[in-house]
Order: sequence, then C-alpha cells, then structure tokens
Amino acid sequence: MLRAQGDTVDAITNTTTLTEADRIDRLRLIRSDNVGPRTFRSLVDHFGSARAALERLPELARRGGAVGAHLLRR
Repeated sequence: MLRAQGDTVDAITNTTTLTEADRIDRLRLIRSDNVGPRTFRSLVDHFGSARAALERLPELARRGGAVGAHLLRR
C-alpha cells in the first residue's frame, strides 16, 4: 500500500499514523456520494492518497455519467 509523505508506521501493529489533514481528507472521501468501503480503498490505492482521490473524484463522476450541482463547482 502507498503511504502519504509524512506518515509513520508502527512496525509492531502495522498501523499508519495519519496527520489531521489526512484524516479529514479520508472522511471527506468516504462520505462522498457513491463511495463505499471498497471504492474508498480502490481510490486510495490507485491515487496514493485520499486527497489525490478527492481531486480526481469530480472528473471520475462526470466520466461515469453523474450530473449535479456538486460537480459544477470545479
């Protein structure tokens, strides 16, 4: 799994310590329309971070046929 720069990993429990910004980005991503646990994991794995996935989400939604006011902000 790719880790964001600045993340630390506890070698014993294999857990990642996230910054406050990373936590907020992850919460925003998981609460996005049509993003469930599997999609969340796929997006983070593919783009490397929740922030990168959030930046690409409007484009992905448009490509998937979604239309809505929340997509017009960009």
